[in-house]
Amino acid sequence: MSVLSDTTIRDRLSSLVPNGQKDDAKHCAYEFTAAKVFKGSAPAPLIVSDDAPVVVGPAELVWILAKEEINVPDNCVGMWVQTQTLSRKGLLLLNHSLVEPGYRGPLHAVFVNFGRTKVPINPVTKIAKVMFFELDKNADNLVKFDTSAYENLILEISANAPDSFMELSSLVPSLKAEADEHIRTLQTEARVLKSEIAAAAKADLLAESDKRRDELRADVDKQKSGMQDHIKSLALRWGGASLGGLMLGVALVWLGLSVYLPRLAASYADVDGIARRAVQERAGALDAASSQLRANRAELESLRQELQTLKQQNSDLERRIGNVPNQRTAH
Repeated sequence: MSVLSDTTIRDRLSSLVPNGQKDDAKHCAYEFTAAKVFKGSAPAPLIVSDDAPVVVGPAELVWILAKEEINVPDNCVGMWVQTQTLSRKGLLLLNHSLVEPGYRGPLHAVFVNFGRTKVPINPVTKIAKVMFFELDKNADNLVKFDTSAYENLILEISANAPDSFMELSSLVPSLKAEADEHIRTLQTEARVLKSEIAAAAKADLLAESDKRRDELRADVDKQKSGMQDHIKSLALRWGGASLGGLMLGVALVWLGLSVYLPRLAASYADVDGIARRAVQERAGALDAASSQLRANRAELESLRQELQTLKQQNSDLERRIGNVPNQRTAH
């Protein structure tokens, strides 16, 4: 058994795909193009055109009729397989199958859209491809199938099928309603549980707070009682000693005043005499300085007058010296 190459398919295209195009023979298969789309909700097939491409929505189940027909020789078998282009868009081919020896007629592809986006089908969309395997010898049991009512058969099948794969589109509203109800129930339970937890926590905190408050109050009372006892002990211990010390201090102060007060008075008289003599000496020095200042001022005024006289004499002399050349020039 061998696989026919694209070259062989193109050479034998009129016998393998009578209404095919040589450019659609690629690698080791022939790619079939979309012509009509059948949907369960549509009463008639939808013609694929450039102006109105047929859109396959998410989870939608469709039957797509190929534009070309196939003739499988008695010594060949065809393999109907998925194209990478549609599989990348999310369309999965459900009717992978063999095209048996002797079959002559149209082909169709059954798709379900497992993607999240809509997939458009237009006149250049390649829906599937056939690989031709050459048998070691001709097959005895050939396929005999009347294809005159082929489209009606597909229309009947699609009309009795669900609009979506496993009726997912019809289950979505009910699933959403169930999910919303379940979420509301969980939210209600969560609120109740939260309230119960908050109440229990509040009760525990109050009990702990009361316990701690009682412990602190008992501790404070205990410390207060101990402090009072300590203060009483100190008062009794140091009271007598403090009174005796106060009396001794008063006696010492009185003795010091009686002994040193006269001496302080005499010392104050001596200090006062010394201060008076210093003030008198300072006043005499100031008077002498004032007399000397007045004498200096008089001398300074005399020198200023002499300087003015010298300036005047110098000016007269300069004028006289300046007039001497003028007189010589006149002679």
